[in-house]
Formats: sequence, C-alpha cells, structure tokens
Amino acid sequence: MKSSLFFYRQNIAEEGYKLVTPISSHKNGPKRTNIKPSLSIMLSNINGLSTLVDSSTLSESLFLKFAMLEQTPDSVLGFANKFGMLGIEHCGTTNEHEADSNQNGGIVETKNNSGVNHYSVSLEELRDWYMAIDRMSKVVRIWQFYRKSNKIELNKIIKWEMQEEGLSVHYDLGDELGLIYSHRHNPHLLTHGPRGNIELPVLVMVQKAINEQYAKHVTAKMIFTEDYKKIMHQIVPNNLLGFMWLQFARAFEGGMPYDNCKQCGNPFMSNKNRGNPKQFCADSCKSKHSRESKHSRESKQI
Repeated sequence: MKSSLFFYRQNIAEEGYKLVTPISSHKNGPKRTNIKPSLSIMLSNINGLSTLVDSSTLSESLFLKFAMLEQTPDSVLGFANKFGMLGIEHCGTTNEHEADSNQNGGIVETKNNSGVNHYSVSLEELRDWYMAIDRMSKVVRIWQFYRKSNKIELNKIIKWEMQEEGLSVHYDLGDELGLIYSHRHNPHLLTHGPRGNIELPVLVMVQKAINEQYAKHVTAKMIFTEDYKKIMHQIVPNNLLGFMWLQFARAFEGGMPYDNCKQCGNPFMSNKNRGNPKQFCADSCKSKHSRESKHSRESKQI
C-alpha cells in the first residue's frame, strides 16, 4: 500500500515454506515435542535466499484475503508462499530429515549423502495463524455490519445488561464473550449516546481490537527518505500481521474505498470514482452471478 503514513518491507523465502513437526533440543539429543505442526521457513543456506517486497507492491485489500483465509494447512501455506510469514516466530529446529540433526545458533546442520546443508530456521505454529485469522475475520465481520448499518446483525452481537452492580455492555460472537464497557470499566462511555445504542459499543470493540494488535506488532519510528537527505516520522509495522492490521484500521476509518461483492457479499477494493465501477470481488463471482441471473430469467419465461 502506498502511504505517507506507514512503511513496510518483508523478505519472502524464494524456495517457499514447508510444514514440519518441530523438535526441541535435549541434553541427550533432539527430542520430539507435542507441538502441533508449524509453518517453518527453511532457506537453502545460512545467508538466506529471499525476495524483498515492500508495502507499495502488496494489495491494499490484503487484510481481506487474510480474514477470509480458510483455517487449513494448505491455505496457510499458500498464503505464506505468496506474502510471507506473519512475523510471530518461535525458536526451534526441525526434523524434516531422518538423518541426525543438531541445533547451532538458529542454524540447522543436517547431514545427508551429499554432505552437510545449512538451513536458517524460523517457526510459526499453525495454531497461531488460525488464532490470527480468527481475530481478523471476526473484527472484519463486525466492520461489514457497521458499514452497511446492519442493526439486525449488530444487535445479535452487542448486549446491554442491567446487573446488580450496574449497567454494562457486552459482546457475544458465539464462541467468544467479552465486556466492552460498564459502570466500573470506562463508565464515562455510558453517558455518550442513549441506552441500548450499538454504534458506540461497536467503535469501542474495534478500537480495542486494533490497539491490542498495534501494541504487539506496530511501532512509530523516524526513518530516512529514499534520498537519505531527511528523516521523517512514520508508523512502521513490525511484521506482516501488523501491516494488515494497519490496512484494516485505514479501511475502518474510511480512508480506503471498499464495496461489497454483488454475488458473495464479501468486501473488496472499489473503483467507484471511475466510469465503470466494479460490482464483484473476483471474476468467479461475476461469472456465477451471470449464470444465476440467466437461469432466473429463463425460469420466469417458462
């Protein structure tokens, strides 16, 4: 995303990523752990073969692709191979090869028939990817309801309750419940807007979600301009996950033009300022809508 506000660069492994089962070092040698399969970067040498990408080459709607990503190993691997790792790494080694392997300062030394190969290893657990996808998808879903003023769906999420200790506002996402604010937590918010309103609780929910991710994955820095003649203040994502949350924050505050697909309803980058605005998020949705419309017309003629 081209922006004067924030800057981001990331290395993507040229040889791609692999799903492996991590092992931990043990005084008697490598020991297999009970950790679930992790997404690991395995470069062919200690220098690391990678391609540098920056924010200007990444899709402005990348956060939407991530929010709609299926929580499966293949989907995660496909996303990582195209856009890189999230940046939520764990230390460890892998047992990809059945041969003996040793951990040596973050470099895995693996012996095979042709000698010794060195791999630079980073681990990201699938469960961490799934949790990150789940968090983004939930907040994006709330954003969609908010954009479309869908009070029916928002009222299913926002709950006002009068309890013995006083009034409180909660959210209910089905598999997740939580407090938004109450007479004890940010009580001043109860004085803004009428009792039972849903707009302010939604804004507070999104604010909290974004700020939590900012605290973990975003920093502010003074960086050089391209000609190295000046330094300027910019918000800098620490990793890909932080970059996508910054994208979402800009979208939520209205900085980017988004619309909803006429077929599937998913949000996508809009071109409303052009003469022929897009109505579909992908060619597949456009084709499906065309087929269904044609079938509907033919049915009415019968």
